[in-house]
Amino acid sequence: MSNDVNLFVRTQTVTVDATGKGVATFTVGNFGPNPTVGNSSLKVTTPFFVNIDSTGVLPPGMVTLFQDLRPDVPSIVKVPVGPGLAAGATQTINIPFMLLPGAPTVAPGGRATFTTEPGSADNDLDLSRNSQQYYVIRSVLPVPANGTVSLLYTYDNLFLKPANQCYMPVHLFNNGPNPTQKNSYLTLFTPFYVNFGSPFVPPLLPLGITFDVLYSNPDPSVPEIARVKIPPGLGGLLNNEITVQIPLVSVAGGPRCSVAGGGIYVPDLANPTNPDTDPDRSTNHHPFGLVLLGS
Repeated sequence: MSNDVNLFVRTQTVTVDATGKGVATFTVGNFGPNPTVGNSSLKVTTPFFVNIDSTGVLPPGMVTLFQDLRPDVPSIVKVPVGPGLAAGATQTINIPFMLLPGAPTVAPGGRATFTTEPGSADNDLDLSRNSQQYYVIRSVLPVPANGTVSLLYTYDNLFLKPANQCYMPVHLFNNGPNPTQKNSYLTLFTPFYVNFGSPFVPPLLPLGITFDVLYSNPDPSVPEIARVKIPPGLGGLLNNEITVQIPLVSVAGGPRCSVAGGGIYVPDLANPTNPDTDPDRSTNHHPFGLVLLGS
């Protein structure tokens, strides 16, 4: 027999100091009507250009699900919460963050999700409050600088039925003074109860563009991460936009509400001699959203 609960998460804006350090505070709770009898967990996707600060005080039992050293690829950590979270009770979880060098003046956002663990006897009655975005702000802003390129992306907002697939058009632009001379990269993490598909369905891509899933997870509360490689030559009067079709699949059992993932489009930051410079990446990143049409 299932045990009815109603879990939720609240997030706060994270302020980092002049050294880039800050503490993210997440509040998880249970609206009831019953205490949890099984395990639950908080999953945190870091913003782009943010790492977990391993020198800080880490939550007990926290594990890293995914980590990538590239600044434009997020990390995902998981913090366990044991049984017995009473109806009306909350618990605070703090995670130390470190903003990386070269981060945008307007720092990106991440996502926090609190759900029951797979196989738990707890039945969450309402999944619409289990996943929330959060943002990082600086106490000291860097001096803006000009670059050779100015990359950004937009997307088409779509509605998605349960256990259905769609192709989300993502439009990539270079509004800088010069075309790109090297590869550039769009990195995406999926919304709550949305995956890139399993088995993977190939995206519709223009010639020369590649799509790689960096991380996948069968748990729909954990985002998947993918990276699109764009060849040189974007920009100028005749080639200022490229559209790629990103395959997204809703997972059955999800909420009936708007859900958000995140994306960033930047030059190859792993190449220190890259002639494509885009110093203030504040317009390169933002969330992208879908409307899920129920379970």
